[in-house]
Formats: sequence, structure tokens, C-alpha cells
Amino acid sequence: MNTRRHAGFTLIEMVTVIVILGIVGIGLSSFLGNAMLLFSGNVERDQLLSESRFAMTRMQEEMRKAVPNSFRVAGNSSTHCVEFAPTLWQINYFSIPQGSTSSRRVEMFFPHDPDGNIWVIAAGQYLTVNPQQAADVYDEGRNRRARIESCSDGGDGNCATRDDPDDVIQVNVNRAFASSSGARRGYLLNRTVSYCVSNGSLWRKEGGLDVNQNVSLSGATVVAEHVTNPLSSNPVTDYQSTNPFAVFSGVYPAGNFVKINLYFNSYDEVVNHHEEVGSVFTL
Repeated sequence: MNTRRHAGFTLIEMVTVIVILGIVGIGLSSFLGNAMLLFSGNVERDQLLSESRFAMTRMQEEMRKAVPNSFRVAGNSSTHCVEFAPTLWQINYFSIPQGSTSSRRVEMFFPHDPDGNIWVIAAGQYLTVNPQQAADVYDEGRNRRARIESCSDGGDGNCATRDDPDDVIQVNVNRAFASSSGARRGYLLNRTVSYCVSNGSLWRKEGGLDVNQNVSLSGATVVAEHVTNPLSSNPVTDYQSTNPFAVFSGVYPAGNFVKINLYFNSYDEVVNHHEEVGSVFTL
């Protein structure tokens, strides 16, 4: 009589398989978890790098177009700000009123660039000539910044059209200047830009040409978050290496420049940026 042997798993084999699958599952789960943590960490770091680089690039691009010697800092233990005056246009002049003269006329070469783009001189803009320090840019009483009152030329009389035979326009200002520029160069301006570190964020705001620097964040917008710089009590009188901004004198004919030192930290990811930035324009 033939007997048929039935194939199948024994209880021991089944338990062994279950144990092996459990071990593999635990290992796979741990591997996937570590992979996800690594991926998440890389994403967070990439986001932090992207945010901080955008902020640094924007600041540097604006600062490079600043009026020479217009950088200044102010603040307290909760807010530090660096302020500068963007250049509307660099001009060259034939003559300016200086010292005690009663004249208020600037003989200025028509403002244009090599591509033929022009800048229209208008009342209410300001002209600064040979500012030696930030106070010369912001304090009109120091006679290195004058307000433009009117503009005319020898063509149709309109400074918006380049039709003067000698390409020289006549700009009337409200005061004479303390001195001339060796290069007979000046800068048009009408506002300020400030970058501030406060409450863990980097802020940007625009303002007027005020004698005293204003560190209020009224009207400011956030450029970047996760800024963790410790702030000293005063960035001018209490300089610390952890301060986000510091201003230093440049070597003539260059103006002053800014040292930027920003710490970004998010989910234990740390990014530090250190840059020195000055204006591309000279006195």
C-alpha cells in the first residue's frame, strides 16, 4: 500500500520565518526612518541656504549702488540697523557754487550713460558733492548736500530733452557747497534704505534723508527669518563681533563700507554669512 507524504511548514519553520521577517521589517523601518530624517534635514538646510543667500544677494546689490560714505549704523539691544542712500544717478559737473558765493547754479553735464539712457533732473531731488562722512550726506546744514530747485538748458529749456548745443545744463540748488570734488563728480539722491535685524528676522525699509538715523520698524518688510545674532546695546559704541552690521572707513577715493555678519539657524541647521560690501562709486 502506497502512502502519500504531505508537504508543508512545521510550526518551528513558521515561527522562524516570522522572526526573520520581523527582524527585516525592523531594519527596513529603521533604514527608511533614517533616510527620511536625512532627506528632511537636507531640505531644511537647502531652504535655509536659499533664504539666507537671497537676503545677502539683495543687500549686497543695493549697497553697491549706495552714495559713497552714506553707510551708517544705529540700534539698541533689540534692533540693529544699517542705513544708506541709494544713488539715483552719478553726475559730472563743470562748476558748482562754493563757500560764501551768492551763486546757486551748478553747471552740469547732461546726465546720460554710454547707452544713451538719460536721467531727468527734477526739483526735490538732492545733489551731494564730496561727502567725507555719513553726516555730510544726511545733514544738509554741513553744505555737502543741496536740494535741487529747478533745471534748464540752452536748447528748449527742458532738462528732459537732450538738445543743449554744449551738452551742459543749468541746475539751481538751495545752497552753495563746502568744497568741490577732485573728479568734479556728484551724486543724485532722494531717499534711504535700511536693513535691520530684530525679533529673529531681517527687515528692509525705506525712509527720508534725516539727520538722525531712525531704527523704528514702522513700514518695514521681512526679507528673511531665523536670524539669531546676539545684539549689543549699541552697534556704534559697543561693537561686538556678533553684531550683524558694522561700518568702517574706506581708503580715499572709496567711501566707507559695511561688514555684514548674519547667523541663520533653523531646526539645528546653522548658516553663517560674512561679507564686506562698499559702493562701486567713488568720491
